[in-house]
Amino acid sequence: MTALERQGAAAPTVRFVQTGAVRWCVTERGDGPAVLLLHGTGSSAESFDALTERLAAEGFRTIAPDLPGHARTRVGPTFAADLASMAASTAELLERLEVTPRAVIGHSAGAAILARMALDELVSPSLFVALAPALSPLPGLAGLGFPVAARLLASTPLAARVIAASATDESVERMIDQTGSRLPAPALARYQRLSRQPTHVAGVLAMLSAWELSQLDADLPRLTTPALLLAGADDAAIAPAQQRAMATRLPNASFMCLDEVGHLLHEERPAAVFNAMAPALLAAGRTVAVA
Repeated sequence: MTALERQGAAAPTVRFVQTGAVRWCVTERGDGPAVLLLHGTGSSAESFDALTERLAAEGFRTIAPDLPGHARTRVGPTFAADLASMAASTAELLERLEVTPRAVIGHSAGAAILARMALDELVSPSLFVALAPALSPLPGLAGLGFPVAARLLASTPLAARVIAASATDESVERMIDQTGSRLPAPALARYQRLSRQPTHVAGVLAMLSAWELSQLDADLPRLTTPALLLAGADDAAIAPAQQRAMATRLPNASFMCLDEVGHLLHEERPAAVFNAMAPALLAAGRTVAVA
């Protein structure tokens, strides 16, 4: 019997917290050492539900906010969605919550925010877990053209409403397929709902249009936080080889690749992702039972 089965699932709580131009929606679960989880572009805190349930059962307190402009987190007109601003705003949230995370877990762009926070001494965790991390610019024309297209859309009045209105179940499913992931029906339905929310789409466009990773990429050798990078072997968004190369540039990092999962690995196989993290969590000073 696993700890999750012995203790039962801790019920999540959702609250709204204002910091500056951001009205955060924060989902918390469990008690104990704090773990901060940041999702990637276009997703929401709900993408971590299976992981936070397991972490809470193992004696952790999890804090998972929707990123600014995403899902239920709203931003004012003065908010800047660039990497440094996202990192600073997240630090303001932690200060307001009076939380010092023992470990941080970030997926894709969420991992970039956490890396920037650690480099800027806005957070000092004992462990940084990066799931399919986007820590370096995409190679080739994709890395050059995508932010430009996003800026054009973000600056176009009503673009987010038009995109949200045109989103269909089939188009969202194709978008998820392009990540190399095969999601269970409830997770796919969540992305379909998010894609129909104009405020969420506007937040995604704003983030993509402001996203620039060249400075973070240059700073990676200074990131001394113990880190674990987890990739999905079928990731079609960020090649596993690129993720492995990122790990080699971090002075205190290890790398692991999980078979038969894509970019959204924590939603496809949350138990496997948790078990892959467990030894690193142990090394960070927290006893975790592996199922």
